[in-house]
Amino acid sequence: MMRTVQVAAAGVALLASLILAGCDAGSPREPAGASETNASSSAPSWAAPPVDFVPSFQPLDESSAWLPLESAPIPEDVDREDLFELRATGPSPIEGAEYVLALASYWHDTRHEVVVDEELRELSDPDMSEELWRFLASDRWAQQDLGTKRFYDPAGGGFVRASATGNRESPSVTLELVAATTADAPEYATDEVSFSRYTYEVVWDGEEWQWLDFAVANSPEVQPSQDGSVKGAGWVRLPPA
Repeated sequence: MMRTVQVAAAGVALLASLILAGCDAGSPREPAGASETNASSSAPSWAAPPVDFVPSFQPLDESSAWLPLESAPIPEDVDREDLFELRATGPSPIEGAEYVLALASYWHDTRHEVVVDEELRELSDPDMSEELWRFLASDRWAQQDLGTKRFYDPAGGGFVRASATGNRESPSVTLELVAATTADAPEYATDEVSFSRYTYEVVWDGEEWQWLDFAVANSPEVQPSQDGSVKGAGWVRLPPA
């Protein structure tokens, strides 16, 4: 069996807060450590996670009009060029959902390091909250600094559902994803499969999709079962690759 990480995003945030404790909190839009590399032994100021903050998770409304998503494995090895090509494809909500899946895979995958503050400023909507920006940045920075090489495991499969709000010119797409997470770094892997559950929201600004919101399910009643199954309407299976 493929060895997989048992730590979901909420646990990762707690781990990051322990590792980065003592860092001063800077403004995410003007990070004091922007010139520092992610390989630095000292955390840049923006990498201090917000205190006592975990993005509030609410499952999508069961009465939502679900988007007719394709049943296909979660995208793997999404590169920046492909991601930004999808980002500029809109404003159809289906195109938005395709972009969100690619974005989720790209951001969750820490096998390839990025300059975290620059990348997140590029991908995020100006209206993303400061606390959420720092939560996402601190998690990604800590994963890279630890060398976990975390990514969604296509072999583990999963489930996805999505809905859209707003008008045709500027729709907002929210996608709820249940997927297995694994790691290439042996010290952060186990023999047990673990599934995580997240929501991602993007909005079309007239030219491209902007990442507006994110949340992680960290309570038992909204976590998937150990085999990845979930309750509720609108789910589309992501078959193992």
